[in-house]
Order: sequence, then C-alpha cells, then structure tokens
Amino acid sequence: MFTQAETKEILDYDPVQAAQLVKDAGYADGITIEFQYPGQAYGDEYQREIELLQAQQAKVGINLVFKILDPSLYYTNTREGNYQMQMRGKRVIIDWDSYLSGVHKCGSSANYSRTCDAELDKLLAAQQSEADPARRMAISRDAVRIINENAYDLALYYKSGSQFWHPYVKDFTPNWATSPTNFVRSWLDQ
Repeated sequence: MFTQAETKEILDYDPVQAAQLVKDAGYADGITIEFQYPGQAYGDEYQREIELLQAQQAKVGINLVFKILDPSLYYTNTREGNYQMQMRGKRVIIDWDSYLSGVHKCGSSANYSRTCDAELDKLLAAQQSEADPARRMAISRDAVRIINENAYDLALYYKSGSQFWHPYVKDFTPNWATSPTNFVRSWLDQ
C-alpha cells in the first residue's frame, strides 16, 4: 500500500522523541506495561520477536513485562479486550479490506482493540464501494494514516515467504493465509 520510502516517512524512527513523549505523558521514570502472550503456542520465532520488541521499547522508557498465559485464556483475553499489550498476526485473506475493515471497523468481531472512529468507518465503507482501483487505493491509504496517527493498531512488520512446487503438481494454488496448506483438490500428473 505504501512504498518503503513512504513508510519510513510515515513511521519516523526517532527514539529520542519517543522517550520524550513517554516523559511528556507523565512517566518521567518510564512506564511498565504487562505484555501477555500464549507461551510457546506461536513458537520460538515469536518468542524472539517479542524479546526484540521488549529491547526496543526499553530504549524509550517502556518496560514490557511478559506474562505467559494458557492459550485459551490468552485468546479469551484477546476477544474481550482484557490486556494492556499483545502482539498477534493478522492475515490478509483476500485483499487489504479484509484486514482494514476486519480489524478496525467499529463493531467488527476481529476488532480486538475496540477501535470505533466515525471518520475511519466512513473511509472503510467508501473504499469498499469504490470501483476505481486508483481511487480505492487513495481512500485506503487515508484510512491507514488515521490508524497510524491514532495508534489504533500497530503493524510492526510483515514476513516474506516463498513456495515452490513441481510442474506435475496440478490444481495447487499457494495461499499464505491458509495454514496448513490445503491440498484437497491438488493432484499429481505423473
């Protein structure tokens, strides 16, 4: 949705300013935030990611204290909004609207942060009904700017991945949003 240069402009990396914002918010000695996560449910890579996030936040006076929860309680807390901070992945199943509206539209079942912004909802509805791809992209970019400016939900990064298969594997369509990969209709021509 944004080029790398645009992303860097929107998400300006300035730890000195971030530390000052923490102090200006009334936390001269920093702030401690409970960070809930479901233990090893997301694997070792997730554990390394949250430890990196913890180290980065410490540089600006935000002390993340990890709290391991049973996965079922973690998911319940997520759905109920009973947490200070969590990190979880979101999947863009069909296009960016499945993420934008699913995660940020007021009343959406996946809107765990309880975002409810009339201006944002208006943009989300407008991009859904816009037939011109360029205009739809512009409206969506405006929506993402609102999400970022208000820190409704922060997308830290997106991983890239690759899938390879032999030409004799037929009716296989890679889809990173489906895990594990569904081979029900696939067949081998050999």
